[in-house]
Amino acid sequence: MPDEMQVDKDLQKRVMSQIGAIKPDEWDFSLPNRLLASELEKLGIDFIDLLDAFKARSHEMHLYRPQDSHWNIAGNRIAADVLASQLPLILDKR
Repeated sequence: MPDEMQVDKDLQKRVMSQIGAIKPDEWDFSLPNRLLASELEKLGIDFIDLLDAFKARSHEMHLYRPQDSHWNIAGNRIAADVLASQLPLILDKR
């Protein structure tokens, strides 16, 4: 489940400037997803990662509720679309 910080470039810039960290472009916001995916693959556990879909759409619309880390209606719709398209593929493998 992508965190807003992983998806929203403006939020990344604001947070990184407030904490005096390196530039957002030099920070790997997808690292948690890659590490988890690696472990799940080693264990043979199927998974669906929503991060790429959320990143692809985040420049078009807000996907999170204001001042809240939960998805708004658009974010929930993207998650539903990705799950609806990928879940049958996972289930067919079984």
